[in-house]
Amino acid sequence: MVNIANFKFHPVGQGLFYTGAINKIQFVFDLGSEKISLINKRIDEYFNNRSHIHLLIISHLHFDHVSGLKQLKDRGIKVDKVILPYLYPIERLIIYSSSPDRSWYIDFLENPTEYLSVMAKEIIYIRRDDIDLYSDDIEGFPEKPISPENEENKVHLILSNCDDKTLNQIKKFDSKIFNKKVSIFSDKGFISIGSLWKFKLFNYPLPGYKLELFRRQIKKLLQKDFLEFRSVVSENVREHLVKIYENLSKNLNITSLAIYHGPFNKSACWMSSYNSNLSEIEASHHEMIHSHKNASIGTLLLGDIKVNYVKKSSKLFKHFNSDLENIRLVQLSHHGAENGWHRHLLSQLPNARSYIFSYGIKNKYGHPSWKVLKEILDVGRNIYSVNEKSMFKGWLGFL
Repeated sequence: MVNIANFKFHPVGQGLFYTGAINKIQFVFDLGSEKISLINKRIDEYFNNRSHIHLLIISHLHFDHVSGLKQLKDRGIKVDKVILPYLYPIERLIIYSSSPDRSWYIDFLENPTEYLSVMAKEIIYIRRDDIDLYSDDIEGFPEKPISPENEENKVHLILSNCDDKTLNQIKKFDSKIFNKKVSIFSDKGFISIGSLWKFKLFNYPLPGYKLELFRRQIKKLLQKDFLEFRSVVSENVREHLVKIYENLSKNLNITSLAIYHGPFNKSACWMSSYNSNLSEIEASHHEMIHSHKNASIGTLLLGDIKVNYVKKSSKLFKHFNSDLENIRLVQLSHHGAENGWHRHLLSQLPNARSYIFSYGIKNKYGHPSWKVLKEILDVGRNIYSVNEKSMFKGWLGFL
């Protein structure tokens, strides 16, 4: 039996909205843009004939990757499983200090569980165990789940639980996020759609010493310990928080989830895809077809995670080691920014022929970096842009 998968990078400008379907299973990876009207329009288009999806994965909590959540909620969309990285309240406060000051977004950062519970049946937080920051031992996990035929179109979690020390820390500092819908796992293992398809997650938490430095600065600013997210927000100290944030940590992109997804079977696969210009004046498209025997065609979604430090990114490659040769398509980290890139990505992903970068045409950050794009083109790889006026679609057939 031939299975069909399809994927789309939607035209949202500075942000990311990626959707896919594996047979009947619908999933979304990030849904945000700096242009609220644009992400809302794309969400309305995608959910025009949908009221439900099976899986929503949020790479990280920055506004330009989650700004569509309100529209999703307002439309009454239901989600079986929401997966996102767990961040302590102090980490969410750091994000707040550098993000748009919108009331719904503050509600979301204060308590993601409460905000998401309206739409989600299950909320799964991913937090690499504190004791495992320097370990990637994933022995003991099956390479492929044993799934009865009638469960091939169901989502299964085959993930390791958080260790007790990390879980107790979360309960101590953030008890509000727990309810009957919540589970907390590490990034070891995978999520599967029956025995057909897998999603493998990678998470690298912010180092503890940076959190401690931030706590000390907050205590000095408020003349008291940081206890409640809302209590700090209500103190009207946003400008001071921004300065602390800029001094201690330029961004929290390190906490972004990276996702590999692709079929389990190394069998005959083929892929057709195109990149199109949505301009009313000009409409163009580029088609490419790949055919592989005894191989998989997988995608690596980097969200905003940084791969510019060789030592740290080596952990990402080690984590995805068994799937690196299967990766054919890569979403460039952080909109193609130079400070999130290193050319060693090209050597680590020998079969990745195509790189996607999602960015705003007139963004104020200078994304994407022409240096990054040149280094990709210089080794004969392809680049495809996704912005307000262009999108990227792909179809995959596999056995």
